[in-house]
Amino acid sequence: MSTFINKDVACPNCGGTKKLTIISAVNAQENPELKEKILKESFFDFECESCGYKSELMYPTIYHDPKKGFMIGLYRTGSQGSKVEAPASLKNITKRRVKDLAELKEKILIFDNSLDDVAIEMVKNSLLEILKKSFGSDNIKAYFSKLGENGIEFAIFFAGDNKPQYHSIKKEVYDNCCEILSSLNFKEPADFLRVGPTLASDLLNKYKNT
Repeated sequence: MSTFINKDVACPNCGGTKKLTIISAVNAQENPELKEKILKESFFDFECESCGYKSELMYPTIYHDPKKGFMIGLYRTGSQGSKVEAPASLKNITKRRVKDLAELKEKILIFDNSLDDVAIEMVKNSLLEILKKSFGSDNIKAYFSKLGENGIEFAIFFAGDNKPQYHSIKKEVYDNCCEILSSLNFKEPADFLRVGPTLASDLLNKYKNT
């Protein structure tokens, strides 16, 4: 079930105190409106009633979709006291760890499309290598956007530009990455797994060396 905690929070701008509802756990089936806030990237929006200051106030939370069988833990990189753990009754589900709202949104979209996020990350790895060489920049980010008729679409963000450009990759590339995972006998770990560039690069290098 979703968990709500009322807490007094000080405004970073004026220091005024505001009552804030911290949502430490989200059940997507029970509270679809919270899922919509995540997908609209407004889940952590903060607005001070005293001075009107607006910002994103991120805190650790767990997103759980029992119907689709996955759980995502969000906590800041390097935060020692906020590591999420799955209850004993929920060990046999896909568990992921993310560090911000954009990554949480991406994981939800991937799993909602019944795709393998590890394979998607491998596709993204190859796509970013091409883009970084083409544009001569390492400061490029890509996020899964949707699965469409033209293949798998990614939202591409270049440095200094908040408006994404979209690039589609043929579904066959993703299918090939799934075959690579199968050949490597990749297994889901018991704990929350961080699926990102490092894991994708390690798996691709392992495959090249086999």
